[in-house]
Amino acid sequence: MSQQLPANLVEIMEQRMKLIEQRSAYLQEQINQPAASPEEYLRANKEFRKLESTMELIKDLRSKQEEIEGLKSLVANDREEKDMREMAAEELLVAVEEEKRLQHELFRSLLPKDEANEKDCILEVRAGTGGEEASLFAMDIFRMYEKYAQKNGWKFDVIDIMESAVEGY
Repeated sequence: MSQQLPANLVEIMEQRMKLIEQRSAYLQEQINQPAASPEEYLRANKEFRKLESTMELIKDLRSKQEEIEGLKSLVANDREEKDMREMAAEELLVAVEEEKRLQHELFRSLLPKDEANEKDCILEVRAGTGGEEASLFAMDIFRMYEKYAQKNGWKFDVIDIMESAVEGY
């Protein structure tokens, strides 16, 4: 069972979602304008693509909220058969859990992104002073970074390696 987000946080998220929807609509207009310069088009398209996954989550959440409202009205309707109300109550529990999951996922997507996450880096590992032990330590450090990159699914290319006499770097 997912934990419910605090009411004030949901309120803030709702405001942020409205702003994102407005921004997305504006960017869509910019992209569809034939008079837009290539620079404006590229900028708007890039920003729109960044908002796309968040917009998908917002649509899913809004759809789930509509489903929940419909199920609540079914459960509250005395004219419906008892079996139908019980089924609706069960579906309501599942839908509320899904809504919580979507809220958490959306919350994570609204957190600021680190620009460094989209950039490459070059890492240099040197033995420095310390002779053979430093060389072996440098090799261990190199392998540690290599495994860390593999674990995170990052591309890892070796530009150059200078091996020492004792199988270190």
